[in-house]
Amino acid sequence: MNFEQWFTELKSNPLWWMRVQEMYSRKNLDKVANEVYTYLIASPEAFKAQCEAGDTAGWRKLFQTWAGKSDDAPVKPQLQQVEEKKDDKEWKPASPEHVDKCVKEFFDMLKDAPMITYKPTKEAIFYNGRHTEKLQPHPVTSLQEAYVRDRHFEWIKNNFEARTGQKLPSWICEDDWNVIYDDQHLNRKGL
Repeated sequence: MNFEQWFTELKSNPLWWMRVQEMYSRKNLDKVANEVYTYLIASPEAFKAQCEAGDTAGWRKLFQTWAGKSDDAPVKPQLQQVEEKKDDKEWKPASPEHVDKCVKEFFDMLKDAPMITYKPTKEAIFYNGRHTEKLQPHPVTSLQEAYVRDRHFEWIKNNFEARTGQKLPSWICEDDWNVIYDDQHLNRKGL
């Protein structure tokens, strides 16, 4: 019995073969079949006896054992073949008249589009060749506001425990602290 006949006999049970293909989908089953067949023909007497007895169950069991122990087949990337389309005509740039016509059609479509509602306002200025809105100035903190905020943070640092937030034994109310802080800070005496 040659390999093709043996392999056909092995796959004669379609339910078993379909299940094997599902279970060992990452294996090269043709290679496994070749190895099993080579193993079987290594002892010709036993192989001949199995062939005469029609012992395909033993072959299938042996095949599954070898398939489970074999290495995964290398994954070959499936490349899509892209056909290059070759036009009979060579590329030529569009004529200026055609470009002007297409641009005019495009701007006509934009004018009629309901979503576009931009209209420049009086504050729009011409900047770098484009219309842009005049930006609002970024809010700036005054010196007085910064001083009051710093004074409040200094009161917190000097009157509360940093880790627990508990009042220190030397705690004083913020109004009294502000008077002392202003006097020492403005007269440059330091705390």
